[in-house]
Amino acid sequence: MHKDLIRVYEEQAPNELSHFFYDNAIAIDQLIQQYESWNLANMRRQLQRIHEIKRGIRVLTGNHGWTDIDGLDICYQFLRPGVPAINIEAGFTATRTQAAGEFVINITTTGIQAWNYYEDQLLQAYTVYEPVIAVQKTILQVSAIAGDEHDKIMEELLQVYDFLQTLCGQVQGYKVTVPGLSQS
Repeated sequence: MHKDLIRVYEEQAPNELSHFFYDNAIAIDQLIQQYESWNLANMRRQLQRIHEIKRGIRVLTGNHGWTDIDGLDICYQFLRPGVPAINIEAGFTATRTQAAGEFVINITTTGIQAWNYYEDQLLQAYTVYEPVIAVQKTILQVSAIAGDEHDKIMEELLQVYDFLQTLCGQVQGYKVTVPGLSQS
């Protein structure tokens, strides 16, 4: 029934859409309700999985700075004095057969200066995907893992975390000289 509805919709001329919506209002409402139900079930499953991953990665890294965005994406922001912030943002996407079908890990920066600061090292380490610039944010996908491979997800997240931890730690520290107190 719904396939026929979509086929009929696609065949409508723009000026006939009003008649189509009027004539098919009940079927369209049912289709929307079914989609919303499917989408809600997917979102609940993804929320559950993100919660599990956040709990596990906090234990693995010994760092409780991991957060989530609305429960659907896990995030960690590296903040160091004197260097631009850089982030891990990761989450699930639904596939045709699974609500949490694929887990995608991205490294993100805000502003072109932040991206330029890290670009060479990131592109040397992560060569599979090209960075995407979206308004003020640069996104580099570094991994896409089957959603049911929990151990591999944790392993990849830990690897990206360790890499960025090292990358941010390579920055020259500030040396403060206080006359009369500092030794040469």
